[in-house]
Amino acid sequence: MMNGIKSIKRNRFKVERIALLEIIVLFVLLTTGPAWASSPGQVGDSDSRSSGVWIDPEGNPLPFETPEEVEAFLETARVVEMKKIPVGVTKPRKMLLEKDGLRMHAIFRDVEDFKHKWESPRGVRINFHDSCMYEYAAYRFARVLGLERVPPVVIREFKKEDFVNPKSCNKLRKKKGTLQAWVENAMTEKDRRDRDVIPPDVVSWGRQFQLMRIFDNLIFNEDRNQGNILIGPDWRIWFIDSTRAFMPYPNLSEPETIKRCDRRLWKVLLQLDEETVKQELEGSLSPRLIRCLMKRVECLIAHLQSLIDERGEHLVIVDAEI
Repeated sequence: MMNGIKSIKRNRFKVERIALLEIIVLFVLLTTGPAWASSPGQVGDSDSRSSGVWIDPEGNPLPFETPEEVEAFLETARVVEMKKIPVGVTKPRKMLLEKDGLRMHAIFRDVEDFKHKWESPRGVRINFHDSCMYEYAAYRFARVLGLERVPPVVIREFKKEDFVNPKSCNKLRKKKGTLQAWVENAMTEKDRRDRDVIPPDVVSWGRQFQLMRIFDNLIFNEDRNQGNILIGPDWRIWFIDSTRAFMPYPNLSEPETIKRCDRRLWKVLLQLDEETVKQELEGSLSPRLIRCLMKRVECLIAHLQSLIDERGEHLVIVDAEI
């Protein structure tokens, strides 16, 4: 009986700590000014250099200095071994790649699923498309915005010679899909909550969540959940699992979740033109979906401008590295 009471108390304490963290993050987003922008911790990189997170399966740093170098490895490395990932419904595969003595894990997706109706977390959606190509589009669009938050993705069609063990290639030979760099030693938001781990910098944590909300609204991603919020060992949040994004809607999915925006990202949004986006996303998004994406950019700008008019620019557009 006493053990049961102690267990209840521990669970209650755990829930209260998580709830307190959420309250603190919300308070930071709603009330803080310049301190929100100047707190330590990177939100992303302003140039093409990698954030230095890429390591091999043994934990040794890989020599990639730019996302383009990671892409080149993903496009040409051979598959040493692979296994199905038992989480999720799209049945992705985790692969161990090797080239020139370097090894790196990656995730291969080939999902292409269309439904006339889909029950999303926020209601029924028409003409729903679950596509691996949207993961690639999310990566390319993040690059356009200057956000190094989506692990590098390439489009790849495997051939027999791409496998160290030819017997393992039967199901994937001539199969086209996307290959994405794997973030080693990461945990999901669900893992963090289950283990009751508190972020070391709550202000930076809140800022990262706000950036994620902006990105998810822009790509119309309604599938964000605790299982696909990926947290690297340096507490960087990675935006993964975008195969259900880019729905054909011109509006933002949850504009009420957006309270602030980094100044550099704000400038990028104001200068963003449809031709640039077309060049980056052509082949992964249809012209209609690109037009919807640009409409959402316009909606985001209008939403942030309304917040500026209401609260003042210094509380909405903040200085932070993205």
